[in-house]
Amino acid sequence: MDRVHKHDGGRGPAGPVVVGGFTSGRAGARQGLGLHVAADGPGTPYLPVHVLDLPSPTFGAYCAPRRVLYVSHSAGSRLSAVGVDLAGGRLSTLDEVATHSTNPVHVTLSPDHRHLLAASFTSGHVGVVALAPDGGFAGPLTSLSVDGATGPRPEQTGSQPHQVVISPDGRHVLVPDRGTDQVHVYSFDGASGRLRRVGGAAATPGAGPRHLAFHPADAAVLFVVNELDSTVRVHGWDGARGRLTPGPAVPTIPPDWTGDNSAAGIAVAAAGPFVYVSNRGHDSVVRFEVAPDGSGPRAPRWFPAGGRTPRFIGTSPDGSRLWVCAQGSDLVTVFEIDPVDGALNPVGELAFDAPACVTFLEGTGR
Repeated sequence: MDRVHKHDGGRGPAGPVVVGGFTSGRAGARQGLGLHVAADGPGTPYLPVHVLDLPSPTFGAYCAPRRVLYVSHSAGSRLSAVGVDLAGGRLSTLDEVATHSTNPVHVTLSPDHRHLLAASFTSGHVGVVALAPDGGFAGPLTSLSVDGATGPRPEQTGSQPHQVVISPDGRHVLVPDRGTDQVHVYSFDGASGRLRRVGGAAATPGAGPRHLAFHPADAAVLFVVNELDSTVRVHGWDGARGRLTPGPAVPTIPPDWTGDNSAAGIAVAAAGPFVYVSNRGHDSVVRFEVAPDGSGPRAPRWFPAGGRTPRFIGTSPDGSRLWVCAQGSDLVTVFEIDPVDGALNPVGELAFDAPACVTFLEGTGR
């Protein structure tokens, strides 16, 4: 792996963030949801302000106009609406809704903020719930079973959707499904919130699609990270017809790595652009280059993730930094992205029990 430089403070921290983490399955891990704000000076650029005791809030979607953070609870069966008081530095639970499914692991907002969508990994469901003007839930969640033949690996026990992504034009929802080796495509009615399956793309048997990310400058290109075979695959996207065209898949780990690994998070930085994928086992973040025509990924370069089991990665709203949640080390590391070659330079870190996600509260456009 490439060597990294010591913390130097970089270009200064951005806006406030909320970190969520697992609160079960490990003794002592009981932080929940933590609001952090920027501190002055280099080193540790973020300081904890308030922690809300919630069970395993492992993913969040922020609605800036309402100042509400919507949270999924891993291993549970509900979603929460959390009020964010930035002036007072407080988080508070506003509302919750049952998912009628098990282990919701991801949520996303519709572009008009009228609906929240969720993926439930263990039971194999996607759900949609309407949102009230005050930020609460306007009614019960409608749950839809994600169907498909299971893959060949023993851990593929059924449909296992791990993410819900709305297409750039807001007309479709894409769902990577680890259990069926599919990226499912649904049409999305923004007025009613209705989902209807219209197709999908098959991965290599046993690949286990986990997450995807669109190219920031070309809505006709997206990248899918496959958890079980540690690969990333480029896809063409026809938004008018809701069709995916798979391209080549490339490994996320070095050819000489012989240990266990599962790929996890994916992020695309506008500079370059560069695709980043986290590796749990190799405990690295790999950077890929992307050609101007969207082809690739190519020219992998590996960087230490800052800790064990890097689950979540995400770019800051301005694209200058990559945040990495090392779940196994109780640590979130902030890396500055070199705009020329995409290299990662650690510029700060914060301690948090079993971190699983970071939600940015400013500059998100929502």
